[in-house]
Amino acid sequence: MPAAFAAGIHKEDSRMKILIAYSSKSGTVKECAESLAEKLAPNEITLADLDSECPDVAAFDIAVVGGYVRMGKLSKKMTRFIADNESILRETMHAFFLCCGLPESTEYYFEKAVSRDLLNSSISTVCFGGDLRVNKQKGFDKLVAKMIIREIKNNNIEEDMNEEMAIPAVLPENISRFADEIRHSF
Repeated sequence: MPAAFAAGIHKEDSRMKILIAYSSKSGTVKECAESLAEKLAPNEITLADLDSECPDVAAFDIAVVGGYVRMGKLSKKMTRFIADNESILRETMHAFFLCCGLPESTEYYFEKAVSRDLLNSSISTVCFGGDLRVNKQKGFDKLVAKMIIREIKNNNIEEDMNEEMAIPAVLPENISRFADEIRHSF
């Protein structure tokens, strides 16, 4: 249990120390983490890029961990951070978010990379959507993004499609809802 709760401190008495640890390849996760941090103000927020630092989870009241999905797998830095800190996360309020173009697959991705105990005890697990802007991609990812966009556009003009496919985009409403769930947890 975080120290603030053990001491009987309520949210109106003290700001929570919140870690937002993330791994970002094209910058989408970083932008979402920054947006989340703004929504959680005036709490004491620490943004930590897992690609360059490894924060001490025990120093925070709440740990939020986020990353991206590439080729059907969560970021290696994110999954390694969660595995390395699993025992500390069990004792700390925690939440997880992903950025990916297939929000309906979020639960599947989390189940592949995060223990059932951590998922069940988390404040929330959510997908912030994805961003398929070609100019943000590099190398092979840029080629794949172009192919996906072309396929979506081609499929949208077919008459036999019942439902239009949309180009993946960040879902600001999911970030707001996630921030609300975190705020309501303390």
